[in-house]
Amino acid sequence: MRTVQETLRIITTKALSLSKEKISILNSTNRVLAENIYANVDVPSFNQSAVDGFAIASDNYSPDKEFLIIGEIKAGDSKVKYFSTKMTQSNSVIKIYTGALVPNEYDAVIMKEYAQENNGIVKFSMGSIKSHQNIRHKGEEVKKGELIFQKYTLIRPEHIAVLASLGKKQVSVLKKPEVKIIATGNELKKITISSLLPGEKYETNGLMLQHLLKKYFDIDAEYSIVRDKKSAIYQQMNKAIQKHDIVITTGGVSVGDYDYTKEIIKKLGFKILIDKVAQKPGKPFVFAVKDKKVIFGLPGNPRAALSCFYWYIVRYLLKSMRQELDWINPVVQVKLHQDIVINDNKTRFLFAQVGNNNDLFIPEKQDSHMLISAAKCNALVAIEKSFKEGETVNAYLL
Repeated sequence: MRTVQETLRIITTKALSLSKEKISILNSTNRVLAENIYANVDVPSFNQSAVDGFAIASDNYSPDKEFLIIGEIKAGDSKVKYFSTKMTQSNSVIKIYTGALVPNEYDAVIMKEYAQENNGIVKFSMGSIKSHQNIRHKGEEVKKGELIFQKYTLIRPEHIAVLASLGKKQVSVLKKPEVKIIATGNELKKITISSLLPGEKYETNGLMLQHLLKKYFDIDAEYSIVRDKKSAIYQQMNKAIQKHDIVITTGGVSVGDYDYTKEIIKKLGFKILIDKVAQKPGKPFVFAVKDKKVIFGLPGNPRAALSCFYWYIVRYLLKSMRQELDWINPVVQVKLHQDIVINDNKTRFLFAQVGNNNDLFIPEKQDSHMLISAAKCNALVAIEKSFKEGETVNAYLL
């Protein structure tokens, strides 16, 4: 039986090697770059005004001097719209707006707030001005050829805005892994069934895993329910591994008479690297590999399946996506509000509530088949030894 640490190490060393694809930046949120991004233009691509005001040649400025407003230029204009041809370098200014191109004749912009304008003449109340004031210079933010984002960067909306500013319409990203979820059990029925017979129940594990994969990794996983019949499970799993990178099963990995999953995994030619783990819940946990395919065999009890998903599959996917993150959300140190006793060398996965003062409250009903308390919690803790009330542990925020 493996420890939790051994299990995690073995799993993450078998991370997928994902291929890449070109996609529109409009669809790239939460995808992982498969290339370095270099700037192909300067940003800004021209000298632009940082304020609304007046463009001026700074050498010709003096307080209370009158200047003729000979034209204006707005954001998006490529040239000045002239009001007057009475232009001399010493007495002219142009009205300019934030983001507008600063003409070469002018090297400073005076804010509108310092101007007194009257009939096409303007005076300024500033004692002095400096060359380049209130101008965003060409290449100030990004210079052409500069490395902008490194390969394996997780793309956020802010990245998309930068990519758009560079005129990049497509980027190369890692392909998302193809995932198939197979829930096994004669008693399991889809939620679309209007009523249940005695002994039946609605399937929840596959449904939960499907939505977790969508939430955290934007993976649209396929999902099926299969009866506890060898031929049916074999057929589903064999079909799944032909098309998918990852197959996740729930149920059938323990030692019951109708637990066929491990037997079928072996029959399909997979090598089982993890069989049992010293943990509660989730002791009957399977991880198997064959070529570039992997199978995760999760327990059928919902809390156990959920714990194993968070602790192992989440990290496996992060590693496959070349992310250095160890967790999907912040990890915080919290103070326990009760004693926790461990006397069997098995790691406890407990769902808990982190309060405003980073206090940790662990609700009752933590049995492997009980899910409702987990649904009301905002953190997962892994307890490997006994702790006293008041001691601190890491809480993995969900």
